[in-house]
Amino acid sequence: MSWDKSTGREGVETFLMRELGISLNTLIAEAIQTGLEEKGLTFTVSEDTSRSEGDGITAEFHPQVIQFSNGRTFVEALVQTQRGDSWGNDSYGFVEAGKDYELEREEYFYDGEDTDAPHVEKTIMPGISYSPEEIREQGGEFGPSIADFLEEHGIDGIQFDDEID
Repeated sequence: MSWDKSTGREGVETFLMRELGISLNTLIAEAIQTGLEEKGLTFTVSEDTSRSEGDGITAEFHPQVIQFSNGRTFVEALVQTQRGDSWGNDSYGFVEAGKDYELEREEYFYDGEDTDAPHVEKTIMPGISYSPEEIREQGGEFGPSIADFLEEHGIDGIQFDDEID
């Protein structure tokens, strides 16, 4: 039989915030708003319904898209995976649309070898273009024609795979 116990202590700042009725989330929201105002920016958040992410079994979702008033757009993408014999963890983060980003894969092997050291592989992933506007701006010579075609046919998002079958 095993027994496990832990002890928790409230921090001074946590106590003071609770005592004064201050919410950490409110403070963070105010700091974000101030920072955006100083840069003259606003933003919108939406879901990219043309893409699905997750494990396909229990945790599937449409990635979020953050678009700033200056035109910069960030999309949610898989940025890190960790795997072991009987477990796994996927982490998603925001990457700038249309720009390459890094995907880190960590694998832990339990075959009697050095089990503490993961096998780490980093791969540069191609940027995710999700809108005709991004394609128009970054699609080179044919970008405007492709964006016009997509808009004429009501297509609001595409994604290119980096593998060819």
